[in-house]
Amino acid sequence: MHTIITSDRVSRANSGLMSLGGRKPRDTGRMSKAERVRAVLIDEILAGRLRPGKKLVEEELAARLGCSRTPVREALRHLDAIGLVQFRPRFGAIVVTLERRAMLDLFDAMMELESACADLAARGLSDDDRGKLLALPNAALAEAGAEETLLSILHRASGNPVLAEMAQTVESRLLPYWRLLNAGKTDWSLQGAAAQHRVVSAVAAGNGSEARNAMRAYVGTARSLAEHDVPLPQLP
Repeated sequence: MHTIITSDRVSRANSGLMSLGGRKPRDTGRMSKAERVRAVLIDEILAGRLRPGKKLVEEELAARLGCSRTPVREALRHLDAIGLVQFRPRFGAIVVTLERRAMLDLFDAMMELESACADLAARGLSDDDRGKLLALPNAALAEAGAEETLLSILHRASGNPVLAEMAQTVESRLLPYWRLLNAGKTDWSLQGAAAQHRVVSAVAAGNGSEARNAMRAYVGTARSLAEHDVPLPQLP
């Protein structure tokens, strides 16, 4: 049975990538076959249709998605690079197994990287980015599909593309855990909005040290909620 790679499915996957503040997705009409395959696989991993530990066979995926093995291979390499797929010697690619310790380690890394971005952004914020920050809706970190999020603005405003790329990689690796957090009953919408307000206020005021501390508290809020509210049966 073939899975049709529709623009709707690709858009849903792109929305998932934006949920942690990533860059604006490309126009689906301009995406390569490998990018489309990658988007569909991300969608299936985040939705749980491709379960942790599932072996991903290139020939089977190519037949199901109606393409050659080449774009599938390229997509799997990208998913390996961002931590959603793992290649095992003499076995091939599998969907990563979600682990509680890995989730907490990723949140800790995110805390350090994002706080550094917030500090740098506060010290060199342009009027344009200040206006975009102040116009953000509440809890924009969790707003799927938004063109601008708190983190995407701060990454750009940090002026450090190496740091921003590292932060985006960690965010991508957090995506499956974020899906589990959003599926649980948490107070993120309320607590996240309050924490975001403190970050925005500090960055907009040009206070680097306060922005760093506020971002640490912001990510720390998400980490705490994830640690206690991610469904226990799903993570070892």
